[in-house]
This record gives sequence, C-alpha cells and structure tokens, in this order.
Amino acid sequence: MSLRKERVFTGLDSRMRYITFLPLGLALFALWGCAGTQSPSLAPAPPAELVLAESDSSVTFRVDKKGNPVNGRFEALNGSFTPPTADTSGKIYAAVAVASVDTDNRRRDGKIKGKGWFEADAHPLVAFDGKVTAKPNTDAELLAEGVITMLGVQQPLTATLTPQTNSQGVTAYRTSFSVKRSDFGFTAGVANGSVGDQVDLEVELAWQAEATN
Repeated sequence: MSLRKERVFTGLDSRMRYITFLPLGLALFALWGCAGTQSPSLAPAPPAELVLAESDSSVTFRVDKKGNPVNGRFEALNGSFTPPTADTSGKIYAAVAVASVDTDNRRRDGKIKGKGWFEADAHPLVAFDGKVTAKPNTDAELLAEGVITMLGVQQPLTATLTPQTNSQGVTAYRTSFSVKRSDFGFTAGVANGSVGDQVDLEVELAWQAEATN
C-alpha cells in the first residue's frame, strides 16, 4: 500500500512540476521568437550631395575705381553642396571661372584677367571650400566656414547663408561679404589707390539634385 501511495504522489508531483514550468517555457519561447523576428533599426540615409543650379545662381561684385563704382559678375559657376544634419556638418564648394568675368566693358575685362589682377591663365578659378552648419537660433540660416582661394592664395572666410525664394519659386542661399585684393596678391591700382582695395561681393547659390543618366 505504501508503495502504491508513493507512486501516486510521485506521479502527481511530476505533473505539477510540468504544469508549473509550462507557462514559463512558453513565455521564454515567445520572447525568443519576438527577438528573432524583430526587424533591425536602420540608420537614416546620409543627405545626398547636390550640384549648383547655374541658371539660378549668381556671383556679382563691386569695386571703386577713382571714386566711381565698377560692377561686374562671373558668368560661369559650378559647385557642390551636402546639407548639414542635426548630428553632422555639411560641405560646400563653389567656384567661378575667371575667364567669364563681365563688367560690360570688353577692354576692361581683358585687363582684369591679366597681370596684376586675376592672372586667369595661371589661376583660372576663384573658389570657396568649407563646411556648413545650421546657425543657432535661426529658422533656416546656415553658417559656412572655410577658405577662399584667389591667385593661389587662401584666406579664411565665414559667411551666413540665408535662404530666399525668387519669383520663379526657386530657393537659393544668399550671402554678401567683402575681401581685400591686397590679401591675395593683387597689385594693380593698389599702391596708388586708383582702384579700391576692398571688393564687395553678392552671392546667390541655388542647388539641385545631380542629373542621372
């Protein structure tokens, strides 16, 4: 009799252990299944590099000659732009072809391209290369910090880029700044003061996705 009772209680104890651990096993299995099928989180895609929309961009300048303003522009531009994100700075590169300078006076344009001025044959580009960050406490302004290169000479430049939309609905970043010709090695008209040392620039840059074939 005692042996029979022992068998009964032993079997009951085994079933109780089975019943007790069954929910735990099912729970662990469910958790394992969820972990195994959970999709990994993907990092956001980096911002795409944009290229300059030349037809919607412009670089103009003003310099004094014997007290009279001379206005000009560069017709050939190119560049690239990677917008900044919340975590990383962006990049900007913009260049003008010196040979495309236009002051509405061909004779003067020829001089500007030559010795003492831009020396276009040896230094065909004026370029800015730098990083871009979101400007604090502004809606959409950016801060560009880098170097501008003329005549092979580099000088630091910091500029605020302000987005503006024109009448055609194109948004471009605008900025203005001044440089001194003597800082880059220009000599024409500097010593005698016949041409102002300071040059004021107005820049408007629009960007677009690069066309793919």
